[in-house]
Amino acid sequence: MRIIEMYHNRPFVFSIEVFPPKTEDGMVNLQKKLRAFAVFKPDYISVTYGAGGGTRQNTQQLAGFIGNELGIEVLAHLTCVSHTRKDVILLKEQFLSEGVENIMALRGDPPTTEKKFEPMPGGYRYASELIEDLSRDRRFGIGAAGYPETHIDAISSQMDRYFLKQKIERGAEFVISQFFLENQKFLNWRDQLYREGVRIPMIPGLICAQSSSQIQRFAKMCGCMVPSELIKNLERFEGNAEDSLKVGLDHAEKQLNGLIREGITGVHLYALNRSEVVNALGPTMVGLKSRTDLRSSLENDGRLGF
Repeated sequence: MRIIEMYHNRPFVFSIEVFPPKTEDGMVNLQKKLRAFAVFKPDYISVTYGAGGGTRQNTQQLAGFIGNELGIEVLAHLTCVSHTRKDVILLKEQFLSEGVENIMALRGDPPTTEKKFEPMPGGYRYASELIEDLSRDRRFGIGAAGYPETHIDAISSQMDRYFLKQKIERGAEFVISQFFLENQKFLNWRDQLYREGVRIPMIPGLICAQSSSQIQRFAKMCGCMVPSELIKNLERFEGNAEDSLKVGLDHAEKQLNGLIREGITGVHLYALNRSEVVNALGPTMVGLKSRTDLRSSLENDGRLGF
């Protein structure tokens, strides 16, 4: 099923993102967790791609398990990093053989041994080029990434929005945002894109901070601001993983409730393979999925689809 159909026809779309482990034991453990995640009826699960394509085979294996064993739609990540256009032709067929019909098309992060992204000879410089290739195929639904606080390589927020609109013009059907820790960052960005003519679903991506050091490291990688109050609360429990996670979950729950009040019709949860995160936020998502009033109210005021 094309994921865009979910955003058009369901009252609320709940999706979870996981990353493929590097070992066989890790894969077995994650599969057990995913069976537990299925209780919360996620509409789809996205599977990431390692830097430099390092976990490509595991991405395909995990995508096959989610789709074929759990019966949940899969959004498989595909990056420009370390791939030529000929590679992508083969990868598309491999995804289809696993039953994967939706692709999250990304530029991707360079391998840790390289300071900046450089395309492969015969490859793609921008995600929009990969999206254009995929959209010609017509067998895949296509998602793209967006950055409420501006991509770290962009020279301005205006230029960053220009590149996002290039992705949309070339075939992206929906956009999932990078995580943010202050809702207004997402809402301002979404509304500005709406004023500029964007009418496809713009889906907020939520993350749960696990420690002060972890969330500040992640935020630095993607250019996200961390509220000082969140840092202060996390630092109170530095070295106490359980209590730090409670602080992060409390912040994520407040973000989720605030977004619901703003009329969002979907949430993408960056679960980081943590059962505690899905168990804490999953029940709210289940309740939203059954609320038909969400869609009718948004249709009436014209906000549906962005």
